[in-house]
Amino acid sequence: MIAFPHHLQKFAEITSLCALLLAVTASVFVAKTPAQRTTQPTRSLYDRAKAELPEGIYLLYRIVERIARGNGIDKRPWRIGTVPTYDINAFAAQVNLVAVYDGLLDQLAGDSSAIACIVGHEMGRTDKESAATQTRIGQPFKVR
Repeated sequence: MIAFPHHLQKFAEITSLCALLLAVTASVFVAKTPAQRTTQPTRSLYDRAKAELPEGIYLLYRIVERIARGNGIDKRPWRIGTVPTYDINAFAAQVNLVAVYDGLLDQLAGDSSAIACIVGHEMGRTDKESAATQTRIGQPFKVR
């Protein structure tokens, strides 16, 4: 068995759980008729996530999930991670990954509005960069 550093194991565990939770919430939205449609995932799903995830990660998961759903960028699941370094920073990658440094989470101390502002900024950059990349790839090369 390959031994991975502790922070990579934690990142993999959190990423897997978040992907599972997002996949499960997607199935909740499927209904047979418009009258049966629900716009909120079941309460037990969030209760399970709250019980299994650390408090800061759970808050981060809920914020990312709500921003993605509210802005129509939830076609692919978003992965969430923390970087175990005491820096005030966050980043997002084009593979729907949002990572926040432990130092930033400590500084914001559960201030969901501030976290949402930072996470929304990073998610928006990823979505914008993805659209720009797709536009560039779709354009033919011009020889001058």
